[in-house]
Amino acid sequence: MRQLILPYKPFPKQCEFHASDAPYRLFGGSAGPGKSEAILWEGVIKCLVKPKTNGVLFRRTYPELEMSLIRRFQEKCPQELYSYNIQNHLATFKNASTLQFAYCDSDNDVYRYQSAEFDFIGVDELTHFSEYFFTYIISRLRTVKADIKPSFFAATNPGNRGHLFVKDRWVEKTCKAEGYDPKDYDFIRATIQDNPILIQNDPGYLMRLENLPEQQKKALLHGSFDVFEGQYFSEWFDDVHVVDPHELPASWKRIRAIDHGRTAPTACMWGAIDHDGRVVWYREYYAAGLDADVNASEIAKLSLGEQYAWTVLDSACYSKTGAGETIAEIYERNGVMAIPSPKHRIHGWALMHEYLRHSPKEKPRMVFWRNCVNAVRTIPTLVHDTHHPEDLDSGGDDHIADVCRYALAMLHEAKSPTPLDPLQTFVMKHKEQSRVNPANLSRFYANRKR
Repeated sequence: MRQLILPYKPFPKQCEFHASDAPYRLFGGSAGPGKSEAILWEGVIKCLVKPKTNGVLFRRTYPELEMSLIRRFQEKCPQELYSYNIQNHLATFKNASTLQFAYCDSDNDVYRYQSAEFDFIGVDELTHFSEYFFTYIISRLRTVKADIKPSFFAATNPGNRGHLFVKDRWVEKTCKAEGYDPKDYDFIRATIQDNPILIQNDPGYLMRLENLPEQQKKALLHGSFDVFEGQYFSEWFDDVHVVDPHELPASWKRIRAIDHGRTAPTACMWGAIDHDGRVVWYREYYAAGLDADVNASEIAKLSLGEQYAWTVLDSACYSKTGAGETIAEIYERNGVMAIPSPKHRIHGWALMHEYLRHSPKEKPRMVFWRNCVNAVRTIPTLVHDTHHPEDLDSGGDDHIADVCRYALAMLHEAKSPTPLDPLQTFVMKHKEQSRVNPANLSRFYANRKR
């Protein structure tokens, strides 16, 4: 039996990726280290090594799948090894292993695979997918074959709708999901410098990455997960917009804003408006899977002892869906009185950009206390909607961003009045008189000096 030589010579970083035995592997970071190549050959090799292996490789859309993984597979994998079903995008190898090429354009598309069982799942450009896709699709990892260990592997650049969950699970390993074990998640970071063939064959590619705008360069050249291409609120910088808790003067107006959800999180933010109209977000509530009365009760408890100029609630909560109470009425019954939010998303996002804007000579008009951990975690990770670039992709964790835009759209340049000094108070008290008696003013100053 002749020895088969595959047309694939992995670079050291690709070898590190293939050698990892972690149940969940992630390869890449920057553009150009050979991510798609590694994903494809990991799938092919798994199918060749163990007969009757059943695996799948994903891209977000079919055109992306066809132009990358399918084309690369048909061009490079020896044709005597497999037969290919064009209609089903399925390669069947001579040893009865199968490799399916699949796409999942929306979260609802995952239900096409609800009866599937895979020995391995690979994903190219994982951040193009939502966390819901990831958590659902790995539930399809199961096998009755004693000699096969189910595994998930992926490659990606920073950015896009899945940036946050990828960063939480693989990069920072701060994920709080039930059952999460950081030891199961291996991130093999690689850059273009780890792909000498690309640099040799296209030396101009490195220069093109060097010439990108600073934030895109950090993401695509250096693989930074702190900034990335497609970031919606590119104005955001932690050292500018995140501040330590400090005293809030009693004269500052207080506001609340709420985005209600049940399966999705309910988010509430508490803000204070200073005398220049700047907003300080000083408290947050963020919880999923709870009924409206529970959320309202918790928000009411956190609000004890405070008074608010107004509270704004997602306008969808005022819709009647039957004979029972609306969500807004449930909130009111549990001590949270509110008014409906404005409905213009793009206008609200424009205000967010304006309030986050800053420069060496200009402070931002909106900051967040460091204890607002979910606001700090989610807002900078939101990305543009690819179909409506002026909007953000609602597939991301946008609940606190929604809260902020509700509130900003209600402000109308509102400012807290500057407290009057004692002299101003004295004059205002007597403003109904045509003029203030000079003798009274003299006595006032004399008393102050004492």
